[in-house]
Amino acid sequence: LFAIPITHSMCGKEKINIADLKGQKVLLIRKNWNKYIDELREDLIANGVTVEDFDMFNLGAYNRAAQENVPIVTVDGWEDVHPLLKIVPADWEYRIPFGILYSPTPTKQVKDFINTLIKISKE
Repeated sequence: LFAIPITHSMCGKEKINIADLKGQKVLLIRKNWNKYIDELREDLIANGVTVEDFDMFNLGAYNRAAQENVPIVTVDGWEDVHPLLKIVPADWEYRIPFGILYSPTPTKQVKDFINTLIKISKE
C-alpha cells in the first residue's frame, strides 16, 4: 500500500507498480526494521527508485510525505491517518507478515494474553 499526497501525480492511479516509481522518491521504513521490507527496498532501488528512510510508522512520517509531496509505503491500519494522503494499492506480490508486538519484559496481563492466543491457535 501507498499513502500518496493528494497533490502528487500518482494520486489518481488505481494501482502503483514499480515501473511507475522509476525516477521517483518514496519513503520507506528504515533498513533492518523488517526483512520483507528490506527485500522490497532492494527491488525498488534496483529499478531506479530513490528510497529515503523514516524511523517509525507515526504521524510524523505521514506529515513528511504530505509536506515533501512523496509517496510513503505504508501498512494496513494507517488508511485514515492523514487527510492529505490517499491510499493507493501496490501492484506487486510483496507481503509483510505481522504478529503481535510487545515488550521483551511484558506484564503479567500481556503474558496471559499471549498464552491465551497460543492456546487458541493450537485448538
